[in-house]
Amino acid sequence: FADLGGAGRLRFELPVRAVIEARGGLRRQGWTTEPRFVWERRGDGARWTMEAQLGAVFGDRRIHAYFYDVAPQYATTDRPAYKSDGGLMLVRTGVFGSYRVNPDVRVFGFVRLDSYAGNANRDSPLFEKNAGVSAGVGLAWTLARSSRRAND
Repeated sequence: FADLGGAGRLRFELPVRAVIEARGGLRRQGWTTEPRFVWERRGDGARWTMEAQLGAVFGDRRIHAYFYDVAPQYATTDRPAYKSDGGLMLVRTGVFGSYRVNPDVRVFGFVRLDSYAGNANRDSPLFEKNAGVSAGVGLAWTLARSSRRAND
């Protein structure tokens, strides 16, 4: 963590994930890691929170194969055979914000941009888009609380 005073905090995160497919049983399809920098600012007694992120997603050859391989038996004149490599999947940036309406209700929203332009497998015939945008809004509601807090 780096405390930036009134400007918030900056941190570095390094999540590593196993990708598991649950269709027709559980199968591990590879792994990903997403090193990222996160700037966070809280205000008004933590009533609102704002985050901005910048990072990249990397995957092993197995997860890239899941998305980009074309086995020889499925190759056509429009879709040649392709064997993928591990490496960069995408670069991601986004913002997230939340606002506590009361102790039990919080509203939140996000916007995220993913760029696949540097993808290790952009030569795959299955690679179609260089970028994608996603956004969402939501509501978190605490249904019940314990009569005694854990730190009491």
